[in-house]
Amino acid sequence: MRLLIFVSLAGGLVMAMIAVVLHELGFHPGGSSAWLAFGLFPLFNLFSANVINFFRGKLEASGIATVKLTQALSWLVFCLVLVFTDQLSVTTAAFSMVASQIISATAGLASMGLRGLLHGRRDSTDTRAITSFSVRVFPGLAIRDLNAYLDQIVIAIFLSTRDLGLYAVAVSLTTSLALLSGPVINTVQPLIQSVHETERASAIARAYAATLIVIGIPATMLAASAPWIAPIIYGQEFSSSIFLIQILCAAALFDALNSCAHGALLGMNRPGRSSWSSSLGLVASILLWFLLLPPLGTAGAAVTSIVAYLIVQMFMFSSLKTVLRVGVWTLVVMILRAIPATFMDIFWHAIGLITKRSRRVASQSNVKREVDKT
Repeated sequence: MRLLIFVSLAGGLVMAMIAVVLHELGFHPGGSSAWLAFGLFPLFNLFSANVINFFRGKLEASGIATVKLTQALSWLVFCLVLVFTDQLSVTTAAFSMVASQIISATAGLASMGLRGLLHGRRDSTDTRAITSFSVRVFPGLAIRDLNAYLDQIVIAIFLSTRDLGLYAVAVSLTTSLALLSGPVINTVQPLIQSVHETERASAIARAYAATLIVIGIPATMLAASAPWIAPIIYGQEFSSSIFLIQILCAAALFDALNSCAHGALLGMNRPGRSSWSSSLGLVASILLWFLLLPPLGTAGAAVTSIVAYLIVQMFMFSSLKTVLRVGVWTLVVMILRAIPATFMDIFWHAIGLITKRSRRVASQSNVKREVDKT
């Protein structure tokens, strides 16, 4: 618990320092108060994320769900209250976002307490091992989170407000794909840790196959339907964002594959390789922004996302094949062969959940009917 608090404070302090530097440079959209909230957000967001990581390591899916659902529900409630009281603004929305992180982290700690996970014997050996692992994994995680927003900051600085609005719309729509990949990506690390070394290659192949199915199919559908969906949701004024949405759908697929590879490398105790790959992706992004933003505008930023994610995937995939001691094409073939079986597993599991739900509803209806007769 002490280490969790320390890592969150250290990470939050770094992000807050970045916010202060940007503020001093004159970049504080929404005013100083809102920017203060944006500076506080990483602190509580990292703490909440570390609570989720704790549950992930314990394979406690219900604990992960508790934190994530509390985040979403509290944020929704705050926004609705602000709308109905006519108090919604950039500042109030920003502080509501911070409050939702605090509430979700508290719910996570409460869930840990109920499971008896907050108390235990302190072991200096475990502390050193966790500290070493955290130091190696933190740069990669920080860069991944930074990449999610840095392109919008660059657009806000160098392009027009209209360009930023169009790009933000495209990002908001394609980011919804991450909701589908979450259950797969969040379980890769603990699952790889739980299998024997001889079974890791096949387990990673199945994880890749699941990611390709869960994200690839919806991303393709969203890209194909963007010309109709974007005007309906956002209005005809944002029709110019259709091409950006289609490009970012491809970027979302590569990003999901990167998250899958990241979890696999963490599960094999190779977090440094993931951080190194993410660092190379950030360098590529910076170079491509300078090259592509002037001639292509927001399309250049979208293309940069695809290229940078692809570069990260290439280095992560190379790391996977090195650690697994298999050839690149051998691993590719394993992934392709795993797709049909994985698709059927997902399909029948979904059918089973629907059938189970239907039986439960039918059973409740029968019980209610018997009660009414009585």
